[in-house]
Amino acid sequence: MTALGIPAFARDPACELGGSFPFPSWMERMMASEDDLLALLVCPLGKVPLRREGEALVCTRCETRFAIHDQIPNMLIEEAKLPEGCASLDQLPCVRCGDAKL
Repeated sequence: MTALGIPAFARDPACELGGSFPFPSWMERMMASEDDLLALLVCPLGKVPLRREGEALVCTRCETRFAIHDQIPNMLIEEAKLPEGCASLDQLPCVRCGDAKL
């Protein structure tokens, strides 16, 4: 232990106070990438995968767009941008064919 009570193996030698704790390699492996997290999200209506286009996630089936603000996707269907030609949610292909219910 150092004078600050920090184990010597956890101390960053570049820090003169010894208070910096770098991530251990196992922790880096546990942190998911953006692609890994995107693979977990699906369209809240049709439950199909999404793709990223700029600052939005887009349903791969019906093209509904979910905005991303400060790296957080807004998955509320009421606030999503509907694709061209759809004036309301009941006109979405996944709703019309019965795969999604409102």
